[in-house]
Amino acid sequence: MCATERERAWTVATHSADFFARFAPVADEDRLLTAALWVYWGFAFDDARCDSGPLSGRPAQFPWR
Repeated sequence: MCATERERAWTVATHSADFFARFAPVADEDRLLTAALWVYWGFAFDDARCDSGPLSGRPAQFPWR
């Protein structure tokens, strides 16, 4: 998910899983883990494919479908 150890450390330091868990404090742990990992993936995808690369300066041309 992360290209470098620095990216991994930055991702872990966000504590996004803790933040996400506050939305569902009584959730089933396995389902909560799946949801938190999906959120981490979404942010990583955004950072890797949307914030940099050939279309980062032209978001309207990003192939959404």
